[in-house]
Parts: sequence; C-alpha cells; structure tokens
Amino acid sequence: MAISIGQAAANALTAWLKSQVPNDVAVYPHWADPDVVFGRLSDASPVSKIISVVKYGRRQRLDVNGFQQTVSTTAIAGSTLSQVRTELGSFIQPMRIEIWATSDMARESVIALLDVALSAGFMPLQVGANPVDADPLADHVVVPLLETDNFVGNVDFWFDAPEYDDDADNIQRNRYTSAYFGEARGIFSLLETVPTIQQAQLDITINGSSQVVQVPIPRISQQQSPSPSGQSSILGDSVLDDLELGSN
Repeated sequence: MAISIGQAAANALTAWLKSQVPNDVAVYPHWADPDVVFGRLSDASPVSKIISVVKYGRRQRLDVNGFQQTVSTTAIAGSTLSQVRTELGSFIQPMRIEIWATSDMARESVIALLDVALSAGFMPLQVGANPVDADPLADHVVVPLLETDNFVGNVDFWFDAPEYDDDADNIQRNRYTSAYFGEARGIFSLLETVPTIQQAQLDITINGSSQVVQVPIPRISQQQSPSPSGQSSILGDSVLDDLELGSN
C-alpha cells in the first residue's frame, strides 16, 4: 500500500526509536489509544509505556521554486530496463511525539530515553566501520527512510522540550502523558522504470566518405545519496561535504 512522504518520515523515526528503547516501551507510527493498548495487555506483559510518532498539520514545501534532479540510475539485471530515481523537491512536515505511561516515574524514564535518542545527530546513518559523523550528540537526529516504504534518503527531526499535560481524570486512571512538538525535513523522490539505451549510431564522414558506426553503450549504474540537507553527493563522498543542514 502506498503511503505519503509524511507517513514514511513517521515510520522511519519509529524504527529508530524502537531500536533505542527497552521492551517495556511500545512505539507506534500513529496515534495509540492507551486505554486500548494497556487494556488488552496481559498481566505478564512488560509494556507500561507508549510512544506515538504522529504527523499533524499541513505539509509544506521547503524549496521555493522546486527542483528536479536525477539521483540514481540502476540497471535491472537480465533486462533492457533501468530504475531511475528523481528528486522532485523538499518538504517540511510538523511532527509530534506523544508519551503515555502508567506512572509519573515511568513517564520520566521514557523522556530520559528520548533525550538521548532525539539528540543522536547522524548516529543512525552509521554503517559498519565507516561512520559519517564521529560526534554522537546534537540538537536533532537524522534517520534513513525505510526501503519498504519505497523512499530513499534521510529525514532530519527537531523537537522542542516535552510538555506535561496531567489532569485529575488521567491521574486517577494511572495515565500520565507528555508531548513533544517539532518537525521533519526531507526530500520528495520518484522511482520510475525506463528503457535503457543499448547503443548509439554515429554518422561519420572521413575524406568525403560516409560511414555509419554502431557504438554500444555500457550499462553503468550510477548512484548518488541524498545528504541530510537534501542535497546529493556521489556514493563514497562524505555526506558532510558542503553540508548546510537545515538551511532554506
């Protein structure tokens, strides 16, 4: 099922947070009703805290005039086709994170976890022995989009400090909540399958004699990777070169 780039961003952040929290925290890429979640859990279930990653409000274009740029061309083995991914523009999506817990101290433990996970900088982009950033702390976090959502690239998340929203009714029911408000920034991209040019025909005239030459074109897969700023760099180059993170 196709999803929006805004939901893909929520899914990507959810995947990162799931990797950073213990098994007593349930993380969802959508609104989760605490009464439903806690109500259907057995007494043996370790879950006592919920994190919901939610897109809200109006998605906006981050670029003023838009742009179009081919960022990857990949030959499909055994065929005369290639997959071409084209960036069409960049976006900004308001996001919020909702926390629900069964006690005030349980809520505080989730906030402590998020203080670290949401300040990880480029750590989620580290692959093997080739980290893209040696500094694990920042005022934001950059996460890769999920291939299963048919998007390629990175999304940069900023969130303000959490807000507490306690009321007598929730406290009597052991429901303690808090919310973060922020934004996600990333790119639009489109994946298309197109025919691959197999050969070029050259009409050559030498000393008055015309010749037709067929020149085969090798199938070379060229790939570029979007940097956190929404710009692109050839794979193998540092994504931090000429980085202007968050600039409009």
